[in-house]
Amino acid sequence: MSKFQVTVLGEDKPHQQLVYRYLRRAGFAKHEIVLSDVPGRSGGAGDRWVLDRYATAVREHRRRAAKGALIVVLDADTEEVDRRTRQLDGLLRNSGLDRRGDGETIVHLIPRRNIETWILHLCGQNVDESNDEKRPGIDKMIPDAAATLFEWSTNPPAHCLPSLRAAIQELKRLP
Repeated sequence: MSKFQVTVLGEDKPHQQLVYRYLRRAGFAKHEIVLSDVPGRSGGAGDRWVLDRYATAVREHRRRAAKGALIVVLDADTEEVDRRTRQLDGLLRNSGLDRRGDGETIVHLIPRRNIETWILHLCGQNVDESNDEKRPGIDKMIPDAAATLFEWSTNPPAHCLPSLRAAIQELKRLP
């Protein structure tokens, strides 16, 4: 049994499921993927949930060093992706931790607006990253979206959304 472990810290189940299905396609075994808890259906903002746990997750990841990866999936909401990245850096600094290094297997996947935007885009629908694309039934599209994400992970098409293109670069941090 491998000691390698990929921990996924995401806002909710759709965030986690897209990443989980991508990782399975990328060759990671079920036992190598750990999905962190997510807030309950009634419980507050998923972004706050992730932000509150980020520094602790990074500390634990660094303690394990080369034995795994940490993937953080956090919507940019109405802000820019860079703002979320700076916010994550600030959380580490405020916790007395160094910012994420270039060689670290800490992956930031930050959809502009929300994860549903990526899912719809990956399934061939025309979307705008500034619009809220949440709608019923998107969960059923996750398997196809993950398959396309895996396909695009080596060479994203020209029409790839900017935040998704950045995420594909982030996925290259994985072994």
